[in-house]
Amino acid sequence: MESAEEESEDVPLTNVLVYHHEDDDDNDISDAETSKLLSNVVASSNDNDNNNNNNNNGVPRVEEDPVVVYKTRWLMLFIFSLNTAMNGCLFMSLSPINDIVRKYYDVQSVGIEWLSNMCVVAYILLSLPATYLITKYGIRPIIITAATCNFLATLLHFAGYQQDRFYLVVVGQVFAAVAYSTILQMPGKLSSLWFPDAERATATSIGVVMNLFGVAIGFMQPSMMVRADRALESEMKMFYLSQLLTAAIVLLVTFFYRELPPTPPSSQSSRSPLSFGESLSLLMRNKYFIFLSQSYAIYFALFVAIFVLINPLVTAVYRHGYELSIGWMGFCNNMVAMVAFLTIGRLLDRYHRYRLTAVLLNTTSMLLWLVFVVLLTSSTTSFTSLYVVYVLLGLVFVPFFSSGIEQAAEMTYPVSEVTSSSVMLLLGNAYAFVFIILFGVLAQNHYLEVVGYCMVGLYAVSAVCACMAKTDLHRKVSEKSVG
Repeated sequence: MESAEEESEDVPLTNVLVYHHEDDDDNDISDAETSKLLSNVVASSNDNDNNNNNNNNGVPRVEEDPVVVYKTRWLMLFIFSLNTAMNGCLFMSLSPINDIVRKYYDVQSVGIEWLSNMCVVAYILLSLPATYLITKYGIRPIIITAATCNFLATLLHFAGYQQDRFYLVVVGQVFAAVAYSTILQMPGKLSSLWFPDAERATATSIGVVMNLFGVAIGFMQPSMMVRADRALESEMKMFYLSQLLTAAIVLLVTFFYRELPPTPPSSQSSRSPLSFGESLSLLMRNKYFIFLSQSYAIYFALFVAIFVLINPLVTAVYRHGYELSIGWMGFCNNMVAMVAFLTIGRLLDRYHRYRLTAVLLNTTSMLLWLVFVVLLTSSTTSFTSLYVVYVLLGLVFVPFFSSGIEQAAEMTYPVSEVTSSSVMLLLGNAYAFVFIILFGVLAQNHYLEVVGYCMVGLYAVSAVCACMAKTDLHRKVSEKSVG
């Protein structure tokens, strides 16, 4: 039988509910529980319809108003995008100019790398508590908290622009790390609250891609504003001041964020959510989600490790005069990735081929990274060739961030989107922490081939896990049945 992912939009819910029984004898406990919950949703809707008919006492039933979507949904997405972009910029911190600032502050290279790694550690520790708070209190109070943390981070960074005040930069990065641990898992939740089904993957893609846009700015800005051949103290001061003013504006705008539209954008947006504990229990017993989460985590961690370590990897071969070019290389990579994000989001809204997308993105990332490693370790390669391949890599080694979140939301429904995404991102940040430490040490000791080919192997593992993550469109089909 064809998977629900490949069927037409008119598939009845019962087909999805019994799907695993037709394909697998060793059915997961979580599949059965999910089916039961979905059946309850439909039964509840039918009961409501029957009650409405009975209450009419023979009077013809008036059809309910169609679902309404509001233009303000784009404003809410814009406010979120400002915050996630600001945090993406702070996540990169000083990594793009590692070779300059480690001499300026008189610290080891690993000390600069830890400014980004701090965000990864914070996510591992704080993401689940943050997810619980989002589930309990909603997005608005948490996003205002995140915007406040971003502002405090930039304020302390500015106070630490002098050479003997690196400790203030570190303390400021703690606040950026707290914001990072609360904001990454929001796009799926926001899109489900404000956007109809036909726009949901696109909205999630925009929410995720704006964090990437912030990373791109964070990659480019220090490379352009802080140059080794200029007065570094004044350069650092102006760099930090520009971030402080931006964060202050974003904080003020964030107070205009609204939690919910006047009416839900779909029949399922107003459903009573599962408790946080129930959601985690279902996720941990869903074997397909486990495969997906492993694929997503490896893919995410490799991206983070590559972005943090690209400067020391490239400067190990191209030692002098390439700092600004490396900054532009990272910026162009992210600009290409943003186009890929939005294109794939639109295609998923139309075709819903989540597993195929995941496999293709992982496989092509592996192949392009292999080409990059071969070029990097070849003594005859020009920097231009390396530059072009790295920019092309942006087409495929980032878009799974958003498509994976939507894939998890579909396969694990009725689990909350924020819970499934936070579990995958927690694993991703845990792996990123290990990768940055391990590959950073190897890169410092000039084991570039070991680092590069290990990453190729990890992409292969991720592609296999993506292939194993069978995806039934529980959320989409349930909405059509209940709507």
